[in-house]
Amino acid sequence: MHRTAYWLLQTGIGPGDRVANLEANGVDWAIVDLACAAIGAIHAPLDRRLPIATLSETIRRLEPKWIFSTLDRKEMEQTAKSCVSPSVRGISPISQVRALSDSPSESMVLSWRQTPRDEQTACILFTSGTSGLPKGVMLSHANLMSNAMAKLDAMPQSHEDLRLNFLPFAHAYARTCELSVWAIAGGSMASVQSIAEVLKFAPTLHPTLINGVPAFYESLIQRWHDHGRTRVALQEMLGNKIRRLASGGAPLQAATREAFAAAGLPIFQGYGMTEASPVVCSNREGNTGDSPTLDGVGPPVQHVEIRIDSESRLWVRGPGVMQGYWQNEPETQQRLLDGWLDTGDSASLLEAVPSRDPHTEPAVNTPPASLQIHGRLDDVQILSNGYKFSPEPIERTLREAGVCDRCILVGNGKRYPTLIVQWEGDAREAQPEALLHDARSAAKQFPQYTQPRSLILTTDPWTVENGLLHWKGGIRRVEIENRYCNHPPSASC
Repeated sequence: MHRTAYWLLQTGIGPGDRVANLEANGVDWAIVDLACAAIGAIHAPLDRRLPIATLSETIRRLEPKWIFSTLDRKEMEQTAKSCVSPSVRGISPISQVRALSDSPSESMVLSWRQTPRDEQTACILFTSGTSGLPKGVMLSHANLMSNAMAKLDAMPQSHEDLRLNFLPFAHAYARTCELSVWAIAGGSMASVQSIAEVLKFAPTLHPTLINGVPAFYESLIQRWHDHGRTRVALQEMLGNKIRRLASGGAPLQAATREAFAAAGLPIFQGYGMTEASPVVCSNREGNTGDSPTLDGVGPPVQHVEIRIDSESRLWVRGPGVMQGYWQNEPETQQRLLDGWLDTGDSASLLEAVPSRDPHTEPAVNTPPASLQIHGRLDDVQILSNGYKFSPEPIERTLREAGVCDRCILVGNGKRYPTLIVQWEGDAREAQPEALLHDARSAAKQFPQYTQPRSLILTTDPWTVENGLLHWKGGIRRVEIENRYCNHPPSASC
């Protein structure tokens, strides 16, 4: 790490400069992160799964001085060619830098350690917003550290744990709940690249901790059923030593949670957003002798305050709340108000249940109330794999391409988006398969995970009178989704 930090300084990278990182999870990723922290540079990890055009546009706005990447040469050349930012001085894998760099002096290393960094920007994490384009969330070292400590308070781990990681460190969930808490608590961590590799290596590695998104657990259930649906079969698939499974990034279906609980492996769920570093609420393991708190998404974590306004909108305040959006002050001002973060989610408090007999120790043993998240108050859709997207730009594209005059794209809690189309002509003339094909073709400019994989065709009118349009004539998205989301698809691919 020290050699890499010294190389960055020799390359002309210093405090406040951005360093983009397209490395896969692993030691090299962590070295870049620590090296940037040592010299005060801003680490900007990017999701290598994004389309090359999206990566290039993100890099252009970020204006980094260096890009670390293990993409193949052709992909790196495409990225460099399409990135018009003159700030980029080069692209290389971190392994190459380690081989070329010298060691800094002891006095320089001591200076790095003694320089206060708490309120400096540590990283810029990119997340989808209502504009449909990635937004850069600026998080300080204090943001990240406070949130990692709060997560460890809710769900402790120790040097004896082995964590099996497959979620990308480029996103806040794994960045805090896996990498940071592991670095603080110690223990071991093994990183793999896919769900298939989790199941391949778990029986050999015998992990004690796994974090996943709902899509991981849904896939696991399918494979589990193929192996006999017994408790023993599930335990063996995961290595026989799991002591805790956790889920975040998107809502977890009750049926999935119940299936794992019945097999003796309850899933601990949390709620958060990148703008909060990211954890706001978390199920808790409980103190010795107490039962875990598994209701909803759990109570707020340590030092986090919440309030729910008259519209059921959830607001958050605490040491994990972001510094703001990178080069987007209007959006920052819209999201932050007097230190409170507008989550854009609808929520309510669940009634607190005493963990012991309320007649003996009612005050001490009554846990704080857990939160129940009801969904987005804006139109951002959250897929079960954790991806987020704004449907409006895609819907507008479909209208402009003449695919449909009135439609909505929905995906909350699902693995893939579904397009709901209101057909105004003769139902006998409708061709759902062709319509879905045309929709996917028109939306090919958008990331693949935002493109519809199924289509629901309805001939019902959408009017103010039946509640599917509001009085201004706009679409009432939630009402339409609730009415049609359980209808069988008219076409799928």
